[in-house]
Amino acid sequence: PGRNGQPNVVSRRMQFVMIDEQGKTQDAGPAPYLDYRPLKADETETARALLNAEWLKGDVERMALRFAIEHLAHEHLKETHERRLAEIDRVEGEVKARLKRWRESGGRERFTTHT
Repeated sequence: PGRNGQPNVVSRRMQFVMIDEQGKTQDAGPAPYLDYRPLKADETETARALLNAEWLKGDVERMALRFAIEHLAHEHLKETHERRLAEIDRVEGEVKARLKRWRESGGRERFTTHT
């Protein structure tokens, strides 16, 4: 819990899942929409027809969520865990160094808090 007793969010990541008409799911990367271009005028009807495809009437959101839980979340957790452990090790080293300096000063050294 954080200082106010509420849980701390240690990491957030926006992730995208791509699903094809056979139901194959894959990681679409952090911002797949950056590779898209606007539709040309003569492509509008084709796009509309594609959006009404039968396979899109299924629960594609559930498919994407399942893939994200099974594949993407695990990797994000691993990366977050490694990053946080490194941060904890760094802070622990700083605290030990401060305590050593304090002991060596006979308790005379004063510390200021940084916010």
